[in-house]
Amino acid sequence: MGGSGIAVVMDSSGYLPRDMADAHHITVIPLYVVYPDGRREEDGSIEPGPYFEALGRSAELPTTAPATPEEFMAVYRPLLAEGKEIVSIHISSALSETCNNARQAAAALVDEGGSRIHVVDSASGAGPIGLMALAAARRVAEGGDVVDVVNIVGEVRAESRLWFSLDTLEYLRRGGRLGGAAAWMGTTLKIKPILSVGSQITAVERVRTWDKALDRMVEFGRKLHETGAEAWFLHYAANKDDADLVAERLADVFWRPPEFVTPVGAVVGTHLGPRVIGVGGCPARFFE
Repeated sequence: MGGSGIAVVMDSSGYLPRDMADAHHITVIPLYVVYPDGRREEDGSIEPGPYFEALGRSAELPTTAPATPEEFMAVYRPLLAEGKEIVSIHISSALSETCNNARQAAAALVDEGGSRIHVVDSASGAGPIGLMALAAARRVAEGGDVVDVVNIVGEVRAESRLWFSLDTLEYLRRGGRLGGAAAWMGTTLKIKPILSVGSQITAVERVRTWDKALDRMVEFGRKLHETGAEAWFLHYAANKDDADLVAERLADVFWRPPEFVTPVGAVVGTHLGPRVIGVGGCPARFFE
């Protein structure tokens, strides 16, 4: 079954602009920020600016949560009823239970065609998920069958890269997601950590100042360019001015504009903090 017989689904942690997801017919399942008095969907209603300002003042962080199996079922069921195959792309299973819950939903729908649900662990977070969904949607529009679509997602996954520069490790520490950067917590230096995000968070290097951290993000952009990863993106948190500066500098590196420049939302941003720059990309051939 090819073309319009395939639905592409992703979770909100891919941080595609909403109009881009809509234009490519990508269904976005929201993840959640959890407060003592309830939870809020990451559905575009949480304004990044006020959220990150409050986060910076908060003594206690909210927690985050995946969509439940029942919520996945509510999205999958009508698509299956239309006879569609579903390619569902989600944040790394090492970072979230999202993939597991999607698979539980597929298993629960086996009598309604759940075998047509293909859950893909992105082995990443944020922008690479968006790139995988965009590439999948493009292959659907070209009339590819579900094997083609799943394969292209796997290729983008293998060739995507993402680096984040953070102002502090404190939010990763408080959220229990330090990963390979845990060894840096004992340092007495005031450092700006640079991390890579794949199936897990990996420590790359540390610099002394935020300006140097931004310089390194530009250098990572050059690395993407030199390796042929011309389809690039930028993420930021409450610091859009930094993103604008880095984007301007990277405009002299790449031969094409970014695929998107978007804030990380509340779910990922809760673990990174209010001042963040993320640079990533993959080969442009997936979008040509």
